Amino acid sequence: MAKKVLLIRLSRPSFELTVVPPLGPMYLASALRTWGNHTVAIYDMKVEGDSVEKAVKKTLEFAPDIVGISLMSFEAPIMTELASKLRQVLPDVSIVAGGPHPSTFPQDIALDNNIDIFVLGEGETAFATIVERLDGGGPLEDIEGTALRLNGQAKINPRSNFITDLDTLPFPAWDLIPLEKYFNMPRMGNIFMHKEFMTIFTSRSCPFRCVYCHKIFGKGFRPRSADSVLEEIKLLYTNYNIKEFMIMDDCFNLQKKRAHEILARIASSGMDICLRFPNGMRADILDRDMIIALKDAHTFATCVAIETASPRLQQLIKKNLKLDHVFDVIRLTDEMKIMTHGFFMIGFPTETKEEMQATIDYAVNSKLHSAAMFRVTPFKGTELHQMALDMGYNVSDDPDSFEIYKTHVNLSAEPEEEVTRLQNIFYRRFYLDPFRQLRFIRLMPNKAQTIPRLAKIFFSRAFR
Repeated sequence: MAKKVLLIRLSRPSFELTVVPPLGPMYLASALRTWGNHTVAIYDMKVEGDSVEKAVKKTLEFAPDIVGISLMSFEAPIMTELASKLRQVLPDVSIVAGGPHPSTFPQDIALDNNIDIFVLGEGETAFATIVERLDGGGPLEDIEGTALRLNGQAKINPRSNFITDLDTLPFPAWDLIPLEKYFNMPRMGNIFMHKEFMTIFTSRSCPFRCVYCHKIFGKGFRPRSADSVLEEIKLLYTNYNIKEFMIMDDCFNLQKKRAHEILARIASSGMDICLRFPNGMRADILDRDMIIALKDAHTFATCVAIETASPRLQQLIKKNLKLDHVFDVIRLTDEMKIMTHGFFMIGFPTETKEEMQATIDYAVNSKLHSAAMFRVTPFKGTELHQMALDMGYNVSDDPDSFEIYKTHVNLSAEPEEEVTRLQNIFYRRFYLDPFRQLRFIRLMPNKAQTIPRLAKIFFSRAFR
């Protein structure tokens, strides 16, 4: 007997900066429909702008057998509130939670009395198994990649297997979301060439070992084939009129031959589309040939994650970038007229004022068109979190502290006031350069819609 499943993506408006289609629930929905013939709906509170009360009402209208909740850590209070209210009005419904937050806090979150079971990391196989067991009356205690309460304690079933052949996954359930609503929402990176866009993954996971990063998709790079990627892009272009594709991979360019094949086939496809890489690529393995291929495939914007210009800290955080090469790569992307955004971080363990200043100078002297400087936050489940504990810091698990531009714990060698001052100086020196402004504006598409929003963001970050 098939189940009715409602997948909810939570929202906490005061923390929202951008809204993109919920690929996680969309992949889950496709898996459930393809592998189990279940009836599935997706409800995205972010794009709807709905409150918890409205979410409860819409859930009642759908009358599901199972509710799946997807959330980030800062949305944990919303999950607690929603699950509690759903349990009151739908006492027999099964409630499952997944996403980055449960994957990071399984021991703590599994004790929530209103959630039946949590999915940890990659969700398609585990969630499909949960629905199958609920459908057939089977036990939930032994499903790999889950956490739940058992005899008053958290029982965690670690994941040892991931989906090795991503081509076997059905494409995301584009038909279950209100596509047009996303076209008018602020998107990652805040710039766009076409309103009609979609996010896609061409691979999962990253083999590098940066200490600040979670590994919810595992440690091994798992790519889709070029055939699968091109089929997805063509379907979206033909059936949904999608013209801009945001490639969300952690490390799209890790396998150069595969990346070149995908880009070459897009370039020769005849489709009127463009590409953007808002998550960044591994900058020190980018080269001139790859940048030319990106340009030929109509890439108009990309990102590079540099984090710090200190060679000492590059080793400490296990990023190990070749900073001189990355500096040259940025110059090449500028020559190719590809807008390039840089990600930086400030406040690493033992980081000095001189090292912070070196990072600011690196960014300002580069050919980057835009950049952001985040505060280092030792998220639970990362090696950095353990480093902070070893240094004697009391690291809070309060979801309200998970904000990327400020932090509840300063791991650096400098006082908090100095770190904040240097972060502000970074934005002022970087963005008040008239030559950078001119280069940026020349390449920026949709200037009338984009410049006012970017100006507001600048003032909020440069004058904290």
